[in-house]
Amino acid sequence: MKFSVVIPLYNKERYILRAISSILNQTHTDFELIVVDDGSTDEGMALVAKVDDSRVKIVRQRNGGEAAARNRGIQEATSPYIAFLDADDAWKEDHLSLLAMLIEDFPDAGLYCTGYRFVEPSGRAKEPRWRNVPERGYVPRYFRSVSEGDLIATASSVCIPRAVFQQLGLFPVGDRLGADQDMWARIALRYPLAVDARSTATYFRDAGDRSCTTIRIDTELPYLTRLQQALDSCHFPDELRADVEAYIRHGLFSFVSVNVRSGHYETALRLLQDSRLQERGMRFRIWMVLAKLPPGLSGITLKIVDAGRTAYRLLGEASGRRHA
Repeated sequence: MKFSVVIPLYNKERYILRAISSILNQTHTDFELIVVDDGSTDEGMALVAKVDDSRVKIVRQRNGGEAAARNRGIQEATSPYIAFLDADDAWKEDHLSLLAMLIEDFPDAGLYCTGYRFVEPSGRAKEPRWRNVPERGYVPRYFRSVSEGDLIATASSVCIPRAVFQQLGLFPVGDRLGADQDMWARIALRYPLAVDARSTATYFRDAGDRSCTTIRIDTELPYLTRLQQALDSCHFPDELRADVEAYIRHGLFSFVSVNVRSGHYETALRLLQDSRLQERGMRFRIWMVLAKLPPGLSGITLKIVDAGRTAYRLLGEASGRRHA
């Protein structure tokens, strides 16, 4: 089974060779690697050009953003299955092997992904908190699981059949954030998703120019708007409709959290006025209080809340291990 692996590259000279090495060291060797230079101005592409491997293909274009670079890679791909890796992330050596086995065992899925881990600048690694996701197999309720836990799919852990892009289209170009979540959601509305929870992708948080850490979120992002429009205009089974509504609320609360944590209290309060967040119980009330507290007190209270949530999660995990 052959894969096309796409890396969008823009000014990541510090990390790009780490990403490429992790691909070239895969135990599954039948792949092509497409590095899309999205108008880089550093020496990253010069480093890529020195890589001596016939499977590496370089494509150059004017800067158009990460989604445009991924789309160009999809268009250049020659394989039926397309995997993605961000230029500042890396894979374990069995990543493609696990994806190949998933594809063989669950051939009708529209998205395949493995587990992943975060690595903080300190070097500390953290596993995501998944809810109602099997160790291996189909995800029964994607939108509900994401609304209750961490992301299942990331841009460095997924593989998507070429036929899915032909059916649903490519990544939306021009969105400030969330183009990848838009793609996963569109797929989840139409296809089953298959996962292998073993962690083979590593998301490094030491890359200081990641867009999610530098963009202020002051309104609902387009992928949630499009999901809401789909809910308003299309018929969905009751269970799926409820799950998507929960997913949208979770996304809105995430934007509230980002703004409170960054000190943008007025923006957080404006987001909390959304009717979809009203009368939603303790979560709504906690964020409303945090957004209204004086900045210093809000920060202290937020640390207490985070500590409580961490303790609750750890107790739950310990209890689960005792009863396993």
